[in-house]
Amino acid sequence: MDVVTPHITSVLKTYQASAPRSLQGPGGRAPRGPDPPPPPPPPAAPPILLAADAELGERGETRLEGEPISCFSVGGERRLCLPQILTSVLTDFTLEQINRVCDELQIYCSRCTPEQLHELKSTGVLPRSAPSCGLITQTDAERLCAALLHAPAASRPHKLPGFRVYHECFGGARGVCSPEAGLVQCSECRALYVPRRFVCHSHETENRTCHWGFDSSHWRRFLLVADEEQDQEKCIALLDDLAARDEAAALAPLPLKHHHQLPLKRKQIVETVVCKTEPPESPPKKSRGEDYGYTVFLDPYALQYRALSAFRPWGKGEPVLQNPERVVRVADCSRFERDYQPNVALKPLTPPVDDVTSSTSPPPQSESELAARLLDAEARLAERARRLDAREAELVRREARLHEREVELARRERESAEPPC
Repeated sequence: MDVVTPHITSVLKTYQASAPRSLQGPGGRAPRGPDPPPPPPPPAAPPILLAADAELGERGETRLEGEPISCFSVGGERRLCLPQILTSVLTDFTLEQINRVCDELQIYCSRCTPEQLHELKSTGVLPRSAPSCGLITQTDAERLCAALLHAPAASRPHKLPGFRVYHECFGGARGVCSPEAGLVQCSECRALYVPRRFVCHSHETENRTCHWGFDSSHWRRFLLVADEEQDQEKCIALLDDLAARDEAAALAPLPLKHHHQLPLKRKQIVETVVCKTEPPESPPKKSRGEDYGYTVFLDPYALQYRALSAFRPWGKGEPVLQNPERVVRVADCSRFERDYQPNVALKPLTPPVDDVTSSTSPPPQSESELAARLLDAEARLAERARRLDAREAELVRREARLHEREVELARRERESAEPPC
């Protein structure tokens, strides 16, 4: 047996490591052709979060609780005019109640853009003096109205005959649907609802759920037959028939009613209207709601300051010249011509610190700005009054302690003056 030296073994290993898998050896490889093109990059995945829709949306009109509400369609979701909802739908509720429900339901409103605000003003939806306008999505508006207007009332003792249904909107709910009556009874509170109200009804709260694209008029998409029902097809057909009847009733034209037969809205007071002849050159009338409805929402305290005089002076001191060094004295008038007019003007008056605003702020440009400054001044005055009351209370406590000390000193003096027994 031949012995292989270690040198030959290392040379063979080097050759095997450097030689390609061919019969030509390490130095006799065939010339390589052009490299194949790299594979195309994989298609980029869509982003998880898309940018906000830059389109402002055209102004349209939808109906909420039977009232026409102006809206903008942005990103597939309607944004409703919040002042209209407050003044035409939620008239029985205060702003504190509405804000509390919005906090519970985690409803947040956005502000309209300047273009949308101009569109609402030009169409007469908002008054010309409105500084801004809030927008609420139709989904959140449906939730807000369901919580305020359609809260569970007194429950019925007996169950409604029908088949079991459920929905998964806003926490979900289960109930029994009666196609003959066109009502759904909640299984938990036994309250009766029409189908479009039942899909907004829920007894469970959701935690930071994003709602989008909800419309109670399409309640058939959300109301489903329970799995426990035996004849699913029959129940589905009954729901479809009920939805068709509801849609036909919604599309039917409303009958014309005389003015005296119209029902009064909530909080509406019957007043006697006296018709007077209008003067020939009367100023143009303001749009409906410009004096009260929207102003209350945009600035609830603005009406308190409408009675203030527009000619109320900002200051009570003597006028001050803006450039006193430019004043021409009587002794120097001979050096100028008769038609010479010095460039001297009165210094513009600014309200003092204890008045409406600080002396460094410019005069207000609008009623809303004036109302905001008045509210700020009221808050400062209330804070000063509170501090003065606290100081007076502290002085009263100090006087009481001093009186107690004087009484104690007088008692000790009497005890020291009495001779010991």
